[in-house]
Amino acid sequence: MNVKPLLKHFPEIHHLPQEQQLKQLEAAYEAGFGREQKLTVWKSNLQSGAIITAVCLLLITVIGPLLRMPPALTATLIIIVVLPVFLVWQHRRFINRLREQLATSSPD
Repeated sequence: MNVKPLLKHFPEIHHLPQEQQLKQLEAAYEAGFGREQKLTVWKSNLQSGAIITAVCLLLITVIGPLLRMPPALTATLIIIVVLPVFLVWQHRRFINRLREQLATSSPD
């Protein structure tokens, strides 16, 4: 994985040379998302998929009709609000997991 774009999310290692930053981040990625963690990652992804499905179904079947929203507005709300919020939430979870791994594997 190319971890270079992720360096901006970890100011705690900016004092190190870039090569060492990349090595530490790659090691943290491998520790958090490597072969040994596949089942944990799958479980987390399935749970996230279930949550986003539940939120969308709740919006479509309960909240939309309750507020008398037309189906097109409900779909637009899902596309413009719910999905971007979900993607940002997933990215933050990814960064936080990397940060945890970086803190446990970092010699500093």
